[in-house]
Amino acid sequence: MQIMQALVRRGHLSAAGLLKELPGVSQAGLYRQLAELRKGQLILAEESLNEHGRKELVYGLQAGAGSLNPESFMALGHQGRLAVFVRFLSRIQYLFERWSFSAEKDRSDPVSAGVSFREADLWLDQEEFSQFASEYRDLITRYSQHGPDSGRSLRSISLIIMPDVGHPEGGSNEK
Repeated sequence: MQIMQALVRRGHLSAAGLLKELPGVSQAGLYRQLAELRKGQLILAEESLNEHGRKELVYGLQAGAGSLNPESFMALGHQGRLAVFVRFLSRIQYLFERWSFSAEKDRSDPVSAGVSFREADLWLDQEEFSQFASEYRDLITRYSQHGPDSGRSLRSISLIIMPDVGHPEGGSNEK
């Protein structure tokens, strides 16, 4: 998770750059984690020349890793799916940290900035859930057609929908 957060913050980094960003991580541990992230197709490595003219690998986040199709997502296995989810959460955390730091400097308040996060548990059958998901998609589609314009600010909206498979009163997803 630390590697992904560092790459979210800094973009592309070599192993040496990652070690500087993550002082508590050993070199061997870093390379093990990089191999796992590459195997899960969450990061990519490109060969580059460093400031001394030597070849080195530079790591970055894999574009689109958070929006895989269902078959590719399931093919990642448990650890791969968890890594994709962590990448998603890392980006949200990074955006919140950036806002929070600037709010501290500017004395902004979350309401006027439009910062909000909510959690709600909804009891929905499959038909109700499909309707909810469709309405949400329609809403996002309608507003995502706006481009940059005076008076508009870019806003990041993230949604996580998770069935509570362990809830004692929950119904079954199976028919």
